[in-house]
Amino acid sequence: MSFPKDSPEAGPDKHEQARRLVAAALRAQAAGDDAEAERLFDQAQRTDPEAVANVLQERDAALAADLADVSGSDAEVAAITETVLPDADAPSRAGIGGAGSGADTERR
Repeated sequence: MSFPKDSPEAGPDKHEQARRLVAAALRAQAAGDDAEAERLFDQAQRTDPEAVANVLQERDAALAADLADVSGSDAEVAAITETVLPDADAPSRAGIGGAGSGADTERR
């Protein structure tokens, strides 16, 4: 059976070659060399489009996992934040302009 030269089935190394090209493209992009990154992405896309999609999905999943680690759990966030209730003075304005302070009285 014969496959087109640019098909992923053309050889077992095509997928891995495309993955290496995407990794190199991402490094070039991070270094600020957008022209080289574009060239490498194009070459990887021509080699094996599925491999390009896989690498980018894996990278996105890893970034999302890193962000989840950084953001903390709901309990951690709640422990370091204040809850402002309706009609309560804002923490930075506590005692200023609240009921009985005179700030809300009419001018005569």
